[in-house]
Order: sequence, then structure tokens, then C-alpha cells
Amino acid sequence: MSQLKQIYRCSFSTQFLWLLVVLLLFDAIRSCLFEGIPIGQISVLKNLTNITITSGLTSGLLVYLLKSEVTTDGIRSYSFLGQSAFVRWDEIVDARNLNFLGLGYVHITDEKGLAIRVPRYFSRQREFELVVSAIIKRENPLRGCIERVKEHPHA
Repeated sequence: MSQLKQIYRCSFSTQFLWLLVVLLLFDAIRSCLFEGIPIGQISVLKNLTNITITSGLTSGLLVYLLKSEVTTDGIRSYSFLGQSAFVRWDEIVDARNLNFLGLGYVHITDEKGLAIRVPRYFSRQREFELVVSAIIKRENPLRGCIERVKEHPHA
């Protein structure tokens, strides 16, 4: 019997738009603090071309590098610092939905204290939720997170 192995990547458009907004805000803050431009006189679109290119390249790189992998044994995702780690389904002791500057994640902790973050904005998010729900037991904390998001998608 072959082992199930599904790879999930973040949605490029979500990552791109999020980075675009964040970089535009940082550029406006930089203009205020380092160039002394009053907030009312800042041209948000002044560096739009450079910021769009930077957002596109960075988003593509992040989508490629930061993938999550589901197998019948567990899930591989990444820590807050971007390090890849594997957590077995039966070792999950806590799973919480969290929001980081508008991007949704599930913070999963195993019985050894290892913590990973799983994005809630995969390009195939619905498929991810169906596959994981079919593999894990009803009592698994991750299943509770998935069900809460279905009930309250913007919470």
C-alpha cells in the first residue's frame, strides 16, 4: 500500500496582496521617519513599481519554499522561524487558530513541545481540510480548529 502524500502551498495571490500592502505601509512609514515628509503629503504610489516587483518575487519564493505536506502519519509544516518540522497526528496536544497581521494560521503543538504553523490560505484549502479531517480522529485538536473555521470563517 502506498503512503498518502499531499503537498500544499500558500495561495500566491493572497501572499502577493498581503506583501504588497505591508511593503506600501513600510514605504510610507520610511518616508515619514527618514525623509521627514508629512503624512498628508506622502505619495503612496511613488514606489509602486519597485514594491510590486519585490512583492511578486518574494511571494513566489515564499510560496515555493514554505510548503506543508500531509501524510497518513502526520503533517510537515514550518515553525515561526521557517524551519521545517514533522508532527505526528497522534502526538498533537494543542491546535489553535491565530491571525498574524491578517493572515490566518493554525498553531499546532505536539507532546514534545514542538510547534508548527499551518497556513489557512492554501491554494487548495478546502481539499486540505477534507483530507486532514478524513485522516485524523474526531478528538484531535486540529480537527476542532478546522471545524471552528468552517463555522466562523473570519474569526
